[in-house]
Amino acid sequence: RMPQFYTLAFLIALMPILSVAYNNHFPTMMSVKGFSTTISASLFSVVSAGNVIVPITLGVIIPKIGIKKSLTTYLCIGFIGILGILIIPSSNPLVIAPFAFLTAFARLDLIGSPLLIRDAFGSEHYTDIYPRLQVISYFTGSLVVSLFGILYDTANNYTPCYLLILIAIVISILLISATLRISAKQRIVNQQKFSRQ
Repeated sequence: RMPQFYTLAFLIALMPILSVAYNNHFPTMMSVKGFSTTISASLFSVVSAGNVIVPITLGVIIPKIGIKKSLTTYLCIGFIGILGILIIPSSNPLVIAPFAFLTAFARLDLIGSPLLIRDAFGSEHYTDIYPRLQVISYFTGSLVVSLFGILYDTANNYTPCYLLILIAIVISILLISATLRISAKQRIVNQQKFSRQ
């Protein structure tokens, strides 16, 4: 198995923390911050709008600046969004809404991961690798939704969940860099082997 498979598998395993678990718990997260059910739902619609807009912009930006810079930049923007929601005590939804929108930038499962898989393994291996990694994503997704609930019940607040997301973003940035670096070296090795034949 290609070595970049393992770094990418770890990355894919983390992605539900930034998407499924966060989206499932977001309305409750906002309610805990003191927002009404209506306002919480409105803020969730902001996140949902981001989930639609962000993948489109990512698809446009990647060909211009490359996949590593694009994904890293988007994750950093998402980091700012999560950090803002965590540390800003404001109960004004107009203050929180921009940060809620920025959190959507951390969600790379919609288009970021498929493009990363294609870049790391090439089109010839994509159809073989992608389904296997998706199984990992589905498995961890079912776990982290429950994990968020457990962390909230234990701490009686969502701070541990926010911190978990922030840690996942930092690790994801490192794994993206590692995956692309390993795949680049692998391509060089394969080219050298091909030239010797």
